[in-house]
This record gives sequence, C-alpha cells and structure tokens, in this order.
Amino acid sequence: MVEAGLFVIVICVAFFKSIIIVQQGYEYTVERLGRCTKTLKPGIHFLIPFVELVGAKFKTKEVIDIVLQNTTKDNKVVCIDAVLKYQIQDVYKVASYEGDLKLDILNLAITNIRSMIKEMDMSELKSKWHDVNRELLSLVEKETMSWGIQVTHIEMKDLI
Repeated sequence: MVEAGLFVIVICVAFFKSIIIVQQGYEYTVERLGRCTKTLKPGIHFLIPFVELVGAKFKTKEVIDIVLQNTTKDNKVVCIDAVLKYQIQDVYKVASYEGDLKLDILNLAITNIRSMIKEMDMSELKSKWHDVNRELLSLVEKETMSWGIQVTHIEMKDLI
C-alpha cells in the first residue's frame, strides 16, 4: 500500500516537472541526455521527464548603458553616455558562445566608439552626430551577427 502511494507521488512529481512555462521575452534551450536539442519559445511546453532538461535561459532583448571618457583628435576630453539595445536571433549560437556575451558586446561597442572619437575633432563630432551613430551601429552589428545577436539600436545620447 505504501509502495503504491509512493509510486503515485513519483509519477505526479515527474508529470509536474515535465511542464515548462516560458515567459514572454525569454527563450530556453532543452538538453536531452546532455546535448542541446531544441529551443523553447514563450508558452507552455512538455518535456520527457528525466530525459530532457531545461539548459540555459535567455532574455531575448537587453539594454546596455555605456559610459566612457575619451579624447578627440584636437585633444579635447569628452564624456560619452550611450545606450545599446540588442536581441537574440539564434539561441543555439548564443548558448554555445564561450565567454561573457554581454561584457563582450559592451567591450566591442566601447572599442568602436573610442576609435571613431579619436579620429574626429570636437566640431566634426557634433556636426556628424547622427552619421557616427549609424556607422557605429553598422560596425557593431556586423560583428555580433556571428554570435547570434542583432544589435537593434546604438546611440550616443550625451556628449560633455
């Protein structure tokens, strides 16, 4: 009798552990016997108990604030406040990426901003503000596409 009750409890726990609800704005990877087999989009999903497990959980859209200081071509020190928005396009690539993805995107953006700023003088930077933002987006997006990431927006908001 006790064994039957224990069996029913194990079956109920296995059933409820197999139900996965993915919230809006997230995607999960599923690992079957240690190998990434599929991704779960927002909604309700059922996994095979004890065989399939949720691997990594990714927020599909992120915003990174960027604050840096650099010198221009005419040796003026500028403080730049920028924002970068990205979204995950390929969860498999992101899941297999080795390293800190958010930090690497931030470093890539900072490097490109610094290299663009040091080649312009202050008046040129102020007059070509929108062109700089467009070119910056193009440069960063080219690199991050191979990581499974699409940079949707990058803008230098403030220049002091």
